[in-house]
Amino acid sequence: MAGGLLKRRAVVAVEAEAVEGTAETLVAADGTMLVYDPSFSPAVERFDRNPARQYLSRLPAVQGRRAASVSFRTEFKGSGAVATKPAWSDAIMACGFSVTTVSLATVENLDGNTFQAGEYAKTTGRAKRIRIVGEFSGTQAHFVVTSGAIAADDEFTGETSSSTATITLAGTLAGDKGWEYRPDSSTPPSVTVGYYLDGTRKLMVGARGNVRLETGAVGEPVFMAFEFQGVWQSASDATLLAPSYETTIPQPFMLVNPTVLGYTSPILGNISVDMANTVAAREDADKTYGIRSFIITGRAPTATSDPEFELVATHDFYGSLATGTTGRSYFEIGTNAGTGQRLTVGMPLCQYSQIDDSDREGLAVAGVSMDLLSASVATGDDEIQIAMIT
Repeated sequence: MAGGLLKRRAVVAVEAEAVEGTAETLVAADGTMLVYDPSFSPAVERFDRNPARQYLSRLPAVQGRRAASVSFRTEFKGSGAVATKPAWSDAIMACGFSVTTVSLATVENLDGNTFQAGEYAKTTGRAKRIRIVGEFSGTQAHFVVTSGAIAADDEFTGETSSSTATITLAGTLAGDKGWEYRPDSSTPPSVTVGYYLDGTRKLMVGARGNVRLETGAVGEPVFMAFEFQGVWQSASDATLLAPSYETTIPQPFMLVNPTVLGYTSPILGNISVDMANTVAAREDADKTYGIRSFIITGRAPTATSDPEFELVATHDFYGSLATGTTGRSYFEIGTNAGTGQRLTVGMPLCQYSQIDDSDREGLAVAGVSMDLLSASVATGDDEIQIAMIT
């Protein structure tokens, strides 16, 4: 070739595997995430052969387990069509999430309070239950039906917030008004990952990983930072994929309607979330490269933020840390952006783990770290709710 390979001529393709650890055929439609700073790192274990003999020279090593990691960032944005999953859907599911379609109905007789993201609401004596998606106190409700058949004029009461509202259906309940992503403690799908770099491809299978939501400066997009670990299959020459990318423009980190540990009016510059998954190799001596796949064996999700310090009467940061107070945290992106571009991030139960005394341009701010927790000992997979809705 005339010149060297160009780092920016790159595509990362991710496709859920039908059979764990068996490569999928990657096509352009699998590479629709716009990626920033993609990187591939091989991890080949070696047994160094240095036996005792008459020479001090070493012998050729034995190549053992063969794995790799691929990392990149992509824009946290919606697809622009509520019936179409965002480009990052397969990637986040391989980081330990499940996906559910979201329903939408109009609301009447709301008592003036706010339904909270991820909370359940139920009817009185009717055994009907829904899970709230995002937060709302207006005329429309996004939710997932968890039991019963929802009918017009059903009245629901929030199990956490105690808010009440009458749900009024506009015709038949539509289940294609967005997508809800929640943690999955079972076995989320493994993925085949291809890192295409200007005429070359590194391929790995049986991959799973971790995801972080990263906010930069106010007014900049929010990013999803992914890191996958998988079984490295090959490095070969391959034609660069030509995906049809989403045309939506990421919405800036502004008008985010934030809540931090139940404090509903913080002045802050960022909120970031790290799922902190533990990803482990499934050793398999019957496999060519000694590993069947990678699995998620644990998670310890956390969030950080930088709200301005307030009077204790407004929000008692240090008192909440000392007493282990819990509360919800929340933010959203693209509130007024249009169909399929509103993104919500709800963390129903958080607890401060650390508070740093800091400043932002001379303003005193609390550098808070929070643990994302299960709602109760009887529940799980409810530490966070990420959704794309209308």
